[in-house]
Amino acid sequence: MSSNEHQSIDTLLPALFDAATNEDWDNVDYKLIPQLKNLDQNLAARALLKRASDDNPNIRDLVATGLEVLSITDQATKEAVIVAMVHMATTDNEVIPAGRGAAFLITNQQDEIYGAQMVEALERFKQRARLNGWVDEFTDNIPKLQNTF
Repeated sequence: MSSNEHQSIDTLLPALFDAATNEDWDNVDYKLIPQLKNLDQNLAARALLKRASDDNPNIRDLVATGLEVLSITDQATKEAVIVAMVHMATTDNEVIPAGRGAAFLITNQQDEIYGAQMVEALERFKQRARLNGWVDEFTDNIPKLQNTF
């Protein structure tokens, strides 16, 4: 990894976390998240993963959204990310972070190693969403979930 990549991670992630905290979603979604693709994917994933259990639901939302766009190749990192997203989708008490975790699972459910685990977690997520009355909020706010229910 070049020092420029490390510098970019050190600059981009605080900007992402600040924008999410301030609910500057256009900046997050259209300017900052796309920049993650230009970084070392595994390093960016590990850095985001550190905030997957943050107290702020906006940060958890951002983490899942950011992880969804990355192409993670390191097996240990991929496994840790999947575990975190399964946990987020099936246990988070906030609607949007749970939905973003599920969106990650939908994007990655064809994975040879972890696909079955993600499909099972998605079924638990759908049951929980129906029980909690979250379906409309998901379909209104997270496009990837529109055809899930």
